[in-house]
Amino acid sequence: MAPSERNSLSDESLINVALHSQFDQNGKHTLKDKMTPPKVPNASLRRVESLPVMTPKNTHRCRRSPSSSGRHSDSEERQHPTSVKHHRQSSSSSSMAYDDNTLEELWENLRKRKQILGDSHPNVGLTYNHIGNCFFRRDELEAALTAYTAALNVYKNSFGIKTREFHDDPKCSDGSSADGSSSDTSIEYANYPIIALCMCNIGTVQWRTGDLNKAIHSLEESVRIYCRFCSKKDQKPMNMPELSTAWYNLGIAYCLRADFGEALEAFEMARIGFAHSHGPNHVEVARVMEAMGNVYSLRGEIERAIDCHRLALKIKVPELGNSHPSVLCTKMSIAAANRKMLRFDDARSTYIDVLNWQRTNLSKARKAGGGNGKWAKSIVVDIGQTLHFLALVHKEIGALTQAMKYCKEGLEAYAEAELASFDNRLVMLSKTYHDLSRSRIHVSE
Repeated sequence: MAPSERNSLSDESLINVALHSQFDQNGKHTLKDKMTPPKVPNASLRRVESLPVMTPKNTHRCRRSPSSSGRHSDSEERQHPTSVKHHRQSSSSSSMAYDDNTLEELWENLRKRKQILGDSHPNVGLTYNHIGNCFFRRDELEAALTAYTAALNVYKNSFGIKTREFHDDPKCSDGSSADGSSSDTSIEYANYPIIALCMCNIGTVQWRTGDLNKAIHSLEESVRIYCRFCSKKDQKPMNMPELSTAWYNLGIAYCLRADFGEALEAFEMARIGFAHSHGPNHVEVARVMEAMGNVYSLRGEIERAIDCHRLALKIKVPELGNSHPSVLCTKMSIAAANRKMLRFDDARSTYIDVLNWQRTNLSKARKAGGGNGKWAKSIVVDIGQTLHFLALVHKEIGALTQAMKYCKEGLEAYAEAELASFDNRLVMLSKTYHDLSRSRIHVSE
């Protein structure tokens, strides 16, 4: 498939952070009608497929590059909304960086292509899409949205399609509206799946910036266009991974809007699609299972959440290894769920297992980076969070001395990582330490 047809954004870490920034430290639901989305500078298991990813042989089935240590996927694992985003460099790096030099090269490439090919050539749209990907990974979301919108307009002009507002009716899997009529835009764009990919990118940025209604609107239209394309080409939708990605991102947007039932339906469509196109034991399937577990957790169905996370873990470990950040992320989700079910021994043992792997990753990062570089510091932050959760578990079982010990170690980790004093992770850990100190004084009295 041409590079221009593989530009859809999809990221395991995004769903984790988005779903679980809705809870406070004690697991109380804080979802609001108009939430401020988490800020995510990078993402684990990257999947911006217009930018090829070079993967090691032993992870050839994983299409995204890993972050570093454990990504915490449950709300309790995220004291800071940007928890998916204490990220690090990957052992398998993307073939395109996201620094200023890359942007300059892309802008120069855009200028040359416009000069040679004209403003409406598809390759101009492709370059805009690359620029959007670069801005997206730099967490410059408004700039990313502008670039993706420019790409969409270039493609529409190239195909001779008039620009107009998208249909507002709810989605239907066959591309029709809820009242049975077909979406005009879906029919008109049915020959051009690249339009659907652009809409998927735009919708992803929109939910990241908190514009949930527009995000759902864009992503539903993306799904409709794909379905119409498959219908016209007599192609099975399950054979199109891009459609599965659109369903996945739509599920995220539904969940952020607290439409949990629709979110689960969208994720199930994504799961079926990825299982059919990639195989039932592919990491993409595990990523969707992880997302479904997160939704069940938000709905209070903890046992079903644990089942989903365990299935995801069963797929991930053979493919990625026990030290992979995505595997650690899933283990953190299971630990948090066990904590909610008051299974403190299970939660504690899982947290300790994750902590040990994080420390192993930190040692490797320091050897690779020659010291305490950015990658190592991000792992240290993850270690600080895991220590905090261990402190909370021990606090809940009344082991205050051990809880204080983990709090102190967590504070030391955050100090080593030079975490800002206003960072919510540090604020929450400091509060836990203060509460423990007061509890110990009260007990001694």
